[in-house]
Amino acid sequence: MPIGQKDWFKKGFKKSAHDQQPEEVAILVSALKSIFEITRNETYSRKMRDAFYWFLGNNSLTRTVYDHQTGGCYDGMGERDINLNEGAESTIMYLLARLEFEK
Repeated sequence: MPIGQKDWFKKGFKKSAHDQQPEEVAILVSALKSIFEITRNETYSRKMRDAFYWFLGNNSLTRTVYDHQTGGCYDGMGERDINLNEGAESTIMYLLARLEFEK
């Protein structure tokens, strides 16, 4: 689960679980793919898949963040709801993660 944007994550304190955003997930997908390519350790391939599926409902709300109707991506996830705005940066992050995942 990505670190939420609600509060700063300070060493020794609990990380915020809410206001998760596609940017962190997309970067995680890319990082895990790089690690897999270097190590060929299948654990990282599975973690990359799990991270990508955050967009498709593998998240704390078990709700899809990718909008199948528009091809866009919602701006994030709060404690109880999805932020239904579909900003360009969120959609671009989804598309970058999908490209990494599908290669």
